[in-house]
Amino acid sequence: MSTNEQSKNSWKVGSVGKALAILNSFDIGHSEQSLAQISAKIGVPKSTTYNLVKTLLGEGFLRKSEVSQNYLLGLKPFEMGYCVRNSLPIISYAIPIMEDITRLTGEITYLSTVNRNRLIILEGIYPDRRFAAYSTAGKTLPLHCCSAGKMILSTFPDSLVLAITENNMVQSTPNTICTQDGLIAELAKIRANGYSVDNEEETLGVRCASVAVRGGGCRAVGAISISGSVRSVTDEKIIQTLPHLEKAAQFLSRMASAFPAVYYDGAY
Repeated sequence: MSTNEQSKNSWKVGSVGKALAILNSFDIGHSEQSLAQISAKIGVPKSTTYNLVKTLLGEGFLRKSEVSQNYLLGLKPFEMGYCVRNSLPIISYAIPIMEDITRLTGEITYLSTVNRNRLIILEGIYPDRRFAAYSTAGKTLPLHCCSAGKMILSTFPDSLVLAITENNMVQSTPNTICTQDGLIAELAKIRANGYSVDNEEETLGVRCASVAVRGGGCRAVGAISISGSVRSVTDEKIIQTLPHLEKAAQFLSRMASAFPAVYYDGAY
């Protein structure tokens, strides 16, 4: 471990870190896990993992399936998510504007920001019609393959973009930009255009367009986007919607301090 890594980890409490590692081991693809799976994933002996799991069970952070005897996230994180949402005033400010954009376009409108090198959706406003693949509030996405993530990255210096995306450019679809050189070139186009488009780069059949919500120093603190099917979100619709997205972004930029602090994991 390097000196920098040692200094970053010097303040961490081991048992707390291990407990958080257990919680972080659950995601959409691993919503239910056995004790052995959790132990292997966090690199801790089963006996220690068992004691940590029992503690998390007792506090409601985990629950145990009566059928499989495997572990799942408990209702305590769900309860805390409600508290987090209520502590973000930017969502309340944004909802009326997002509703107007959804009524105007007939598409989903998203508000998002960055947390630990991933995009996180803060709120989504949906039209009456639905389609199969859509994101929901609280969902995280890779920055390099969604329009909001690319829009936010375009406001950063290339050196920070390279640090954030190093070894972190997974391919979600055949259209995903998977190289840093390709991403840097894409971000240059976004800076020139003033908006970003996701052409089925994160989900096949889905197209999105985003504008940055800027904080101090012109760096983005978030993005506002429309998202819909490739047949619905046409180039013409994007151009027609841009003035409304830009107006919304300008309004929200005046309240940039209401966004949660943006944190980049290991990139400073």
